[in-house]
Amino acid sequence: MDSLTHIALGSCIGELAFGKKLGRKAMVWGLLAASFPDIDAVNGLFLSLPEELIAHRGITHSLLVAVLVPFLFAFAADKIHQRPRIGFVPFYFFFLFQILLHDLLDTCNAYGTGLLEPFSAHRFSFNTIYVADPLFTLGIFLATVFLFLYRRNRLVQRRV
Repeated sequence: MDSLTHIALGSCIGELAFGKKLGRKAMVWGLLAASFPDIDAVNGLFLSLPEELIAHRGITHSLLVAVLVPFLFAFAADKIHQRPRIGFVPFYFFFLFQILLHDLLDTCNAYGTGLLEPFSAHRFSFNTIYVADPLFTLGIFLATVFLFLYRRNRLVQRRV
């Protein structure tokens, strides 16, 4: 999937998971976590196109990274957000879910994802969605914009 889809979906999930406690900060955590696996795209600036296609969606999209990196995110989020207290474990599972969802969505396109790297170079691909699918992204993007612009009444939000 394209970066916009990951960012929008991550923001919506952040709002769903921690929006009541963290407000819009939850959307920021969601977009950071959901876009983290694409950090390997920076390598593409220094590689040829064929090399970039092999390097992208490699180890940063692996299950190993998906299990380990949420520890770092959860530690940071837990230290930053002392009040309201959410806790390390909920943050860990939130970040784990975000990264695994990113990996799953990327396996749906033709390029595939190296889920088992560094142990195997096999690429997993379902080839069901285009890399940039506007019909898939549009609804999620509009929901993200709405959630970001929505003015919250904190008193009503706490009651619900």
